[in-house]
Amino acid sequence: MSRAFVKEDARTDAELVPPRPPLPEGVENLVTARGWRLLHEELDALRAERALLDAAGAPVDVLEERLEALLARVASARLTPPDDRDGVVRFGATVDVDVPGGRRPATQRLTIVGVDEADPLAGRVAFVSPIGRALLGARVGQEVTIDGAAGERRWRVRAIVEGDDGAEVADGG
Repeated sequence: MSRAFVKEDARTDAELVPPRPPLPEGVENLVTARGWRLLHEELDALRAERALLDAAGAPVDVLEERLEALLARVASARLTPPDDRDGVVRFGATVDVDVPGGRRPATQRLTIVGVDEADPLAGRVAFVSPIGRALLGARVGQEVTIDGAAGERRWRVRAIVEGDDGAEVADGG
């Protein structure tokens, strides 16, 4: 049979639904207020997309899989407000850390968040990530060891800052 009679854009393989970010077995799905809002915005957007596809008579199989995974994640979400007033890094805290390198350590600001809102390039690290696990429970002035792909690194917690307004709660110098 000539290739001229074969429909090139016909899909024979099933579309893959990208998995949600992993949450280790037995670990609660902690979310910040921002993460809670983002999950619900994503849910609203998927429901609106499904309604449009339904109205157009288009298949919604892949969308239904995404929606099912998101509904499970939303159902397991536990809204956890930051508790960073005691000088200890906790879930939801924003932390300034001294990262060694070059002649002087650079200070980097990180926020410990849930797995669905993690974005390391934006300074939001998941509480289950190596960086998140190392920082949780640390105090201002304490050094923590980060075990990652680049090997072992030591960071010092410089300050814990409060939420979006950036008011410092504790400062290590």
